[in-house]
Amino acid sequence: ILIEKYAAADEVKLYDVVAYTADDDRVIVHRIVDLVEDSTGSVVGYITRGDANIADDTGTFYASYLRFDDLVGKYSGQQIPAVGYAVVFFQSPAGIATVLALLYIFIISDIVADRNEKVLNRRKIFLLSTLNIEPNDIKNRKFQDIERLEISGRTYSFKGGILDRLED
Repeated sequence: ILIEKYAAADEVKLYDVVAYTADDDRVIVHRIVDLVEDSTGSVVGYITRGDANIADDTGTFYASYLRFDDLVGKYSGQQIPAVGYAVVFFQSPAGIATVLALLYIFIISDIVADRNEKVLNRRKIFLLSTLNIEPNDIKNRKFQDIERLEISGRTYSFKGGILDRLED
């Protein structure tokens, strides 16, 4: 749901659906069911209740009544479709497991990518040192999945850690 701020206390009406900060700093969305007035008839506070609840929120989320400063805003009548379903899902055990699984996959894929890069670099260094070639001597060098290397008309193969010269 979308919440909009009240500009002034006189905009707050009985039965408005409001978001407020509870005593434990949680934001609660409930309906105003009563207005608290002082001896002059001025509204000084609000009593709220959840639509599905029998009892007021007094004593549960706040001591005696809400003040205007406690209100975050009121329900604007608009909502973003499906966001509520996503929030509920990610708060469920299945949603938490999904988030943890995705984090695990991202971490493992990063580790595997780093490991593959190190293996390819070791393979490149091994091939070049076996051929007595300085890396700077090769122009426009590009090393990817090295299984064959062609240098000066000769072809070399790297399989299982063994460097072989292939027949021309």
